[in-house]
Amino acid sequence: MLASLIMVMAMFSGSAVSDTIPTVTPPVSTLVPPLHYLYPQPIDVYGDQTAIIPADDVLSQQQRARAIRHSDLYYTRLKIHRVGAIVMVPLAVAQYFVGQNLYKNGTSAEQWVQDLHRPLAAAIAVDFGVNAVTGIWNGIEDWGSPGSARRNIHSALMLLAGAGFVAVGATAPEREDNGVLEGNPSRHRRLAISSMAVMAAAGLLMKIWK
Repeated sequence: MLASLIMVMAMFSGSAVSDTIPTVTPPVSTLVPPLHYLYPQPIDVYGDQTAIIPADDVLSQQQRARAIRHSDLYYTRLKIHRVGAIVMVPLAVAQYFVGQNLYKNGTSAEQWVQDLHRPLAAAIAVDFGVNAVTGIWNGIEDWGSPGSARRNIHSALMLLAGAGFVAVGATAPEREDNGVLEGNPSRHRRLAISSMAVMAAAGLLMKIWK
């Protein structure tokens, strides 16, 4: 009888202890430190393998992911710029041969050669001016995008060629009333050929870098 009473008291005392002191299981997150404490660099998980991505690769991926948006007018100007560059080739070639003829023959050159030299020069000036405006405008809108350094080199060469063409026009020989050319044809020719060469180099570089 006494033994049974002791067993019943033990059972009640055990249940009371378990009710008043619940068992607390700590969460898993407190037992296992987060991965960013163990791996400060970003990680990428492929199946059962974990690969650490270097910080430089993450930066390059972010740079590649940046979208570059241009306006519709940008592409219109770009098309005009490219057409102008194509048109400049036959104009420059024709002007070179006409200028060579005038340089060798002077006032004895055929009349059509003498009449064609100035219109070709005017056409080259207009075409160059249109390309300068469209190129500079697009360069401002495209500033800082990938490849801007190469475009800046192209622009610098074209501006140098433009300055040369201004000097070409300023040194153009003038025909006097007696038919004699006043000026320095040799200097005029050197400036013209040098400016065309710089312009051709700038266009060729953009063609290669495209």
